[in-house]
Amino acid sequence: MIVLVLSEIWTYNVQLYQNLFFGYELYYDLPTASNVMLVELPFGLFVKSRLSHCVLDQYKMTSSDVCQFENLRMEVIKD
Repeated sequence: MIVLVLSEIWTYNVQLYQNLFFGYELYYDLPTASNVMLVELPFGLFVKSRLSHCVLDQYKMTSSDVCQFENLRMEVIKD
């Protein structure tokens, strides 16, 4: 497997998830606010460490008070 995507990983579990899969790096985008039991629900993206990959911040969209969301753009190159 090359990329794993997890939804709703819960903010307080991020430290746990960072070491969950050996050989993978975790990337995530934390929401600025959440209405779900006052707990933030980011998504996580695991990318195999040996692959060439980078976060594409130039394509990141900005959420607002009216429309809040998390987003993460990445480039992954499979050898």
